[in-house]
Amino acid sequence: MTLLRTDGMSKAYAGVPALVDATATFDVGQVTALIGPNGAGKTTFFGTLAGEHRATGGSIEFDGSDITKWDADRRARAGIARTFQVARQFGSFTVLENLLLSFQAGRGEWWRPWRAFLPRMVPEQILELAEVTRLDKLLQRRAGTLPQGDRKRLELAMALAQDPRVLLLDEPTAGMTDEDCVITVDVLKDVMARSPQLCLILTAHDMSVVFALAHRILLMGQGHILLDGTPEEVAAHELARTTYLGAS
Repeated sequence: MTLLRTDGMSKAYAGVPALVDATATFDVGQVTALIGPNGAGKTTFFGTLAGEHRATGGSIEFDGSDITKWDADRRARAGIARTFQVARQFGSFTVLENLLLSFQAGRGEWWRPWRAFLPRMVPEQILELAEVTRLDKLLQRRAGTLPQGDRKRLELAMALAQDPRVLLLDEPTAGMTDEDCVITVDVLKDVMARSPQLCLILTAHDMSVVFALAHRILLMGQGHILLDGTPEEVAAHELARTTYLGAS
């Protein structure tokens, strides 16, 4: 089932196009990877979907509603969550506190952001989420002291704590060791297995991550979607081989 759809979505900055006529559909239970060189438009695509950038052309539809003019907060409340290439969390808060704050935010409780208002009992969903994301042994660690792999998984867990329907992951393995990459791929496979209703869209430069996770790939270049197909179709396509993947 298609949950998210873009039709001619475009974005320009001071008249300079960064995203041009992007038309695509994203389905429940599917992992879609956006690939392409730096400057291809992947991050702009993400930011426009999330509402951080206002589209200058085209439309965005989420679960049958036109959300083109919705701001980022309204989209987040509707169920669209995202992470960033550089992980963002409250560094002085513990892993558990960060997860609880995200859990509250996903339930419309941004007005209670301080430790004094955190629930006395940890919701079972948070404990399960910490286990799935391999953070269950780190709940009392301050987020700012975590190594890169754990920080990135914490940001992933914070997004999942908001119970999203669409999850946008911008370079979820950026800066990780090979070992952490393997762990994170396994985590994302577990997440999709446990949440078959989730629509997951990611960007990645690491093709081993893309081909391990994606059901579908969009190849982008100069703000355009150049190819849209299965991993096998994209890997075999001459355009992908010559413009990004390299000839084998």
